[in-house]
Amino acid sequence: MKLFKLFGGAAVGATLLAGALGSAAILDVNHGSLQAADLNNLKCDANGVTIDGYGVELDTLIANSITISDIDAACVGQKWGIQIQHGGMKTNIEATVAAGTQKISFGKQIPIADITGVHIVIG
Repeated sequence: MKLFKLFGGAAVGATLLAGALGSAAILDVNHGSLQAADLNNLKCDANGVTIDGYGVELDTLIANSITISDIDAACVGQKWGIQIQHGGMKTNIEATVAAGTQKISFGKQIPIADITGVHIVIG
């Protein structure tokens, strides 16, 4: 009976998780970052984007921008929502999507060593 409860609970948990994930889609972003958005917004770039790197001042190792490539032309004109996670804080950036490769300013300086993650949303 305990075994049934264990697997029954796991099945319910898996069903709830699948439902939660089903309401959002994941778009592959190279370099270990993640993009999530409403499924309708992801249709413009189904194969994902690539984070090419950061604009960094070499003397201070301070980042001030991010470069994103492999952007599908169907996304042009939509909005980026970019969240830079750093030093226990989050910096949110909004910009208009351009095709191909795009450099987006952080609007502030962030030590490159403090950046722990990047989340990107289109739409």
